[in-house]
Amino acid sequence: MKGAETASGSTMPPPAPLAFPVQDLSQAFRDPAAPGPTRRAATGLWRTSVFGGALGLTLALLAVGFHWFSGGGWTAAEGMLLAMTAMTLGWIALPFASAAAVIAAGPPTALPTRGSGPGLRVAILVPIHEEDVAAVFAIVTRLAQRLALTSGAHRFQIFVLSDSQEPETVAAESAAYAPLAALGVHYRRRARNADRKAGNIAEWVRGWGAAHDAMVPLDADSHMTPAALIALADALAAEPGVGLIQTQPRLIRAQSVFGRLQQFSAAIYGLVLFRGMALWSGNAANYWGHNAIIRVRAFAASAGLPRVGRRRRLIMSHDFVEAALMRRAGWGVRLMPEIDGSFEECPQTLIGFALRDRRWCRGNLQHLRLLAVPGLHPLSRLHLLHGAIGYLMSPLWLALLVAWIVHSAGAPMPEIGFFGDDPRYRIVAERPEVWSLGLMVAIYATLLGPKLMASVAMLVRLGRSERPSSRLRFAGNVALEIAAAMAYAPIMMVQQSKAVVAALVGASSTWAPQQRGRSGQALLGALRFHWLETGLGLAGIAALATGTLSPWLAPVVASLAMAAPLSWLSARPAPGVWQVPDGDAGYPPASSISPSTQSSAISAQ
Repeated sequence: MKGAETASGSTMPPPAPLAFPVQDLSQAFRDPAAPGPTRRAATGLWRTSVFGGALGLTLALLAVGFHWFSGGGWTAAEGMLLAMTAMTLGWIALPFASAAAVIAAGPPTALPTRGSGPGLRVAILVPIHEEDVAAVFAIVTRLAQRLALTSGAHRFQIFVLSDSQEPETVAAESAAYAPLAALGVHYRRRARNADRKAGNIAEWVRGWGAAHDAMVPLDADSHMTPAALIALADALAAEPGVGLIQTQPRLIRAQSVFGRLQQFSAAIYGLVLFRGMALWSGNAANYWGHNAIIRVRAFAASAGLPRVGRRRRLIMSHDFVEAALMRRAGWGVRLMPEIDGSFEECPQTLIGFALRDRRWCRGNLQHLRLLAVPGLHPLSRLHLLHGAIGYLMSPLWLALLVAWIVHSAGAPMPEIGFFGDDPRYRIVAERPEVWSLGLMVAIYATLLGPKLMASVAMLVRLGRSERPSSRLRFAGNVALEIAAAMAYAPIMMVQQSKAVVAALVGASSTWAPQQRGRSGQALLGALRFHWLETGLGLAGIAALATGTLSPWLAPVVASLAMAAPLSWLSARPAPGVWQVPDGDAGYPPASSISPSTQSSAISAQ
């Protein structure tokens, strides 16, 4: 293949070229081979109830704010403040409505069966770039060993697709690959890292895609069990109109305070939100770049990425766009929360998380220029907008916080006459701080609602199988997680605001490999990284001391002032904290398959 080279001693199958045209984003496109996804009446009902519920909740919260400000007339500042509040309320109302829908829907449906058709030829793609070679190839070895012991109609092949350029990394990859050749694993390294991960996969599609019905991209730190891979292949085979099925990867192997915080949150709350999105997105769902199965020919026909803008820039967060283009072409894109056995790791420190977030921020903001692409499904546009707003909300929250501070430091709140002359309610009408407190409580209830609903559902599940002490321990972990999340949220608000500003002004950035390990972190280094949050926190303490800042904002101020110690704490080991009920179930250690069993599996191939 042009622009690629094969490592010494590796084996690649014969080329099987497949056309992968670049898509024209100036006009709509429909793939003639797409039969169209199956329509489900239930999806429309869930979509109406979730979005209708989110709208109703937003209007109800706005009513509280409206009656707070309405007495004594309106000022321009108050009108702007209420408009900003409306935007933030709409953002937090959708997860609340989605979680409520999941509780109403009950347990997930059973997995679809493959049917009587032929099995699929599935390629498992592992794109890597300057990664921890030992860790990556341990994951690949584990998967290859387990697949060798698995029988069934589907056929799986593993491809390690390297974009590494450093000589030391290249040499380590070649040495680590050598024993994998006997397990049927293929390795290919490109001489040039053209178009990053998207270009790496695109080159494989053009060179070998025609020999496979489907592909499963994995990240360097992600993993899927053979059972999960078979379930994905079965689901894709059962629905000819679906081009992509995304799983919900479970976070695993977290050891630090921040890592275990993310792992616990994703295990308890993330799955509920994923199921909620699956209910209302139906066949117009999204894709997160890994741990999903994709119909190769559908992807090749509809998801070739052009460069965008006057400077012809690479589309950085390519996964959202690829899903939108496949749906535009007539292929269904689904989420399947029913599939278990999908895993990935996460950053173990607050700084590592913030650095990854900067890359994602730049890519997601780029999606704003793609919202007007002709032919996109309305929900595909929503996914693109949702990803960008997720970062734009941080500067909006920060601006809203400043606006509240300025408003609080100004003239007294207007008197509210909403209840007229009824003496029973005059005490409320004459005390606008009651409405202020009501709005604050309502916002926090909406923010915490999905967590509380998911936690109650988990407690009910534990109640059927665990002792009361386990339920009590879980409830304590939930309370501790909420407190920790509230402590870290203002810090991430500032970090994401910085990322948005840097992206909008075009500041240069690198796309370095993600740091996934839990490395030591000095307090002084954390202070240098979080200097802005620390400065804002100290200024807030001074404002609290002089009475110019509302005491309600004291938790936010404390979090910002303590940003460096909290960041240092995020990297500390956290044994026994935030235990996930299922732990790392389904993710076996590399030593779980004995050498003798491995040899038998190789001989049986």
